[in-house]
Amino acid sequence: MCRGNSTEGSNPSLSASLCARTTDRAHHLDCIVGSTLPLAASVSDPVNGDSLPDSPELLSYAAMAGYPSINLPVGFMFGLPVGLCLVGPAWSEQTLIKIAYATEQATKARKPPRFLPTVNLDNSL
Repeated sequence: MCRGNSTEGSNPSLSASLCARTTDRAHHLDCIVGSTLPLAASVSDPVNGDSLPDSPELLSYAAMAGYPSINLPVGFMFGLPVGLCLVGPAWSEQTLIKIAYATEQATKARKPPRFLPTVNLDNSL
């Protein structure tokens, strides 16, 4: 835990970033693993589109902190995809790609998407 560091009273985001960096190094972490979204996937509506939350911080916490991340498919729940997010320390893109590739090869979780049949619009105009 990072307490009493020299960044006390400064920008909270900077303090959190420095704390995370120190923790990563202290524990020799290659990456932190989490779910891509903190909620279950939903079926896309052909008219209204996807129903993702309006809160961008759910998807970009790593980017806002300045850390590289990668998302990959790891399986399905109720026929809908489940994703895994890997977040690494600065300049760890190569390591993240290696871990993601090895995970994809081991799980074989990706399935090609199924599309609705094409609608013939020639007669509707």
